[in-house]
Amino acid sequence: MQDRTSSGAPELAPATRRRVPCTSCGVCQFCPSQLLIPMILSLYNDALLDSREDAAEEYRRACLDAELGADRCSGCGLCETVCPARIPVPDRLREAHAYLTGAA
Repeated sequence: MQDRTSSGAPELAPATRRRVPCTSCGVCQFCPSQLLIPMILSLYNDALLDSREDAAEEYRRACLDAELGADRCSGCGLCETVCPARIPVPDRLREAHAYLTGAA
């Protein structure tokens, strides 16, 4: 079980202050669900570090309104197999969607 802060956000490692170490390299952009994975992960990090409200609004505008929310992730794992940072992308997408939509 992961540690959470009083706001419900996952505890961040002090060295990085980011939940997801995504560099936005783009190798995951072939997503069969056409998700904007680097953008979603970046907005998740922004929400955890700065303004949850601003990041949530951008997520709604750029992803949910276009029906490209992280909740559409099929969990196929293709993105995870090519990620040079070895990020468990489907898991982080689920977390990001829950946090950015206020479900977490």
